[in-house]
Amino acid sequence: MLAGLTPEQLDKYQLDINANYRYLTNGLNKVKSSSPRLKSEFEDVINAMDVVGFTEQDQDNMLSVLSAVLNLGNVNFELNSDDAATVSNTGTSALKQAATLLGIDALEVVDCFTFNETVTRGEVIRRNYTAHQAEDARNATTKAIYGRMFGWIVNKINQLLAPEILEKEMGEIGILDIFGFEHFEKNSFEQACINLANEQLQFFFNKHIFTMEQEEYKKEGIDWNEIKFVDNLPLLHMFVGKPVGLLSLLDEESFFPKATDHTFVEKLNKAFEKNTYYLKASNTTSNNFTIAHYAGKVTYTSDGFLEKNRDTLPPGINEMLQRSSNSLVSLIFKGTITRTGTLALQGRSRKSNTKKGRKAPVISAAKRKVTLGGQFKTSLQILMERMTHSTPHFIRCIKPNNNKAAASFEDNYVSSQVGLAYM
Repeated sequence: MLAGLTPEQLDKYQLDINANYRYLTNGLNKVKSSSPRLKSEFEDVINAMDVVGFTEQDQDNMLSVLSAVLNLGNVNFELNSDDAATVSNTGTSALKQAATLLGIDALEVVDCFTFNETVTRGEVIRRNYTAHQAEDARNATTKAIYGRMFGWIVNKINQLLAPEILEKEMGEIGILDIFGFEHFEKNSFEQACINLANEQLQFFFNKHIFTMEQEEYKKEGIDWNEIKFVDNLPLLHMFVGKPVGLLSLLDEESFFPKATDHTFVEKLNKAFEKNTYYLKASNTTSNNFTIAHYAGKVTYTSDGFLEKNRDTLPPGINEMLQRSSNSLVSLIFKGTITRTGTLALQGRSRKSNTKKGRKAPVISAAKRKVTLGGQFKTSLQILMERMTHSTPHFIRCIKPNNNKAAASFEDNYVSSQVGLAYM
């Protein structure tokens, strides 16, 4: 976007090509060094939106929201004389620009980011945030804005591409594209979820390719050598089992006010002490734990697990964004989040046949908030139900190198992927 917008558009969306935006992972240098390629890719995205049917107003609102997210990331905090968080002088400009783009009041944003008020027995109690808590509130807000806008894009594409009349008996072809097994120097909540999905799909793959196929061989009297494979069902139970599964224990800790990432690890160490798939750290004060996945052992750090799983928005943010003068912002925050984490927009009708599989129930405000881990588990469960009722075909994709370069085949990189694919 920074590379593709014209100078006039950059000014309109209050962006600065020379600014260092906190949320740009690769930084400003990446934008400048790859400007021609990024500009071309941005034009392709805009052209694709035109073809699909996004209006100019849709695109304008979307660019405003993306620009606001970048500016919100540059809102900095400091402590005042009362040791309470306040927006620093260096973050004031970014805050005002973000508020303008989002169509909300800048002072109200400051209040939501820096303190929380509760009413107890008719008395208003104000709790000031620390600078770190204010940063968490900022990050949670920008994450929610970006996530809901992404959900709106998916909804919009599905709505624009759906046929006017869908025959009841029409067949369906679904394509599931998933990241492979992940094992980095530091593995957190995101890697645990991705690797759980890979474990579930590996179990599905084993069942269809090994178990069911070999049962057919037996029925047909085919002479073959039985293929042995590792059954990872016990490991799946360790992740998603109730009441003592990793995600269940994470939810339990997430609702304890005094729980910490370390108390979560202590609970895991006790619950899975005799589980061969779980390895606790030798240092009792460590926040690390190791899981022996089908593709190899992965050590996770629990730092941030509870906060990520809670996925909590600061009080008042949702209501404030619902009142936004930006029609897109108001729309996406008036929508509800399903138990699978997807955005359900108000007044949107489904044209597709919904008889296959069960619908994802919508979260009721009166019910206990569904955690991110709970959303992921439900989403995975519904996915597996749909796949079970389908005729699957499997394609294993191997990347020849990590640089997207032609005619480059890195032996070690490929060998690692083959091993992780259980081949």
